[in-house]
Amino acid sequence: MSWFFQNSLFHPYLSLQQIDLLKNPKVDSFVVGVSNALYCQQRNTAHVLVEVSKEKISIRDENLTRALTLSTADLRFTDYLVQHVTELKPSCLFTVGWDGSEEWIRAQFKLYILSLLSSIQHTGRLYLH
Repeated sequence: MSWFFQNSLFHPYLSLQQIDLLKNPKVDSFVVGVSNALYCQQRNTAHVLVEVSKEKISIRDENLTRALTLSTADLRFTDYLVQHVTELKPSCLFTVGWDGSEEWIRAQFKLYILSLLSSIQHTGRLYLH
């Protein structure tokens, strides 16, 4: 990915045999997808662990807890999404093209993430507060 910096890794799937890549002192940051539970037991490897099947995010670095707290803009965005989804009738949730539909939610997240990445690319920095 072009917005990743030097010495950063992105692997949509990383096998257990490749765990040494994450422990390499030359690797400053990484985003990886894994399915082996042994990765979860590696306490000092990842600062944030997202367990999709459990719908759980664990922040393992206390310094990140404050930095990852939702901003006012983040909270407004989530309120906007929740408002549109809750106003829908259940039969409309999977209808293509409706406000609040799965397609609409995906588009909103894509726009939000692209805006965030654009601001990072423009400034060269990401400030979390």
